[in-house]
Amino acid sequence: MNSKFIASTVVAIAALTGANAFAQGNLSGEAAYVIAPVTTASNTTRAQVQADYLQARQGGNVAISNEGAFVAAPVVATGVTRAEVRTDAVKAHQLDGRIAS
Repeated sequence: MNSKFIASTVVAIAALTGANAFAQGNLSGEAAYVIAPVTTASNTTRAQVQADYLQARQGGNVAISNEGAFVAAPVVATGVTRAEVRTDAVKAHQLDGRIAS
């Protein structure tokens, strides 16, 4: 009973002191200044910003990037059927198995 109490006390103290270690940052000088958030006041509403953006986009004044967006490859018609592609894949897999062993 006494050992359980001591163990739980040690765990509780470790949890409390560990939380305090992360409460204070080690940054000072310029590093602390750069990371500190800057609050600003704006007179523009969200609806006004969205309307301005849409107007600029329709006018061609905003660059639109597809970076990170999924763009489907164009469909190209070939003379190969689905069955032929599957047969070729099976043959390639069998040939690959023979080479590996």
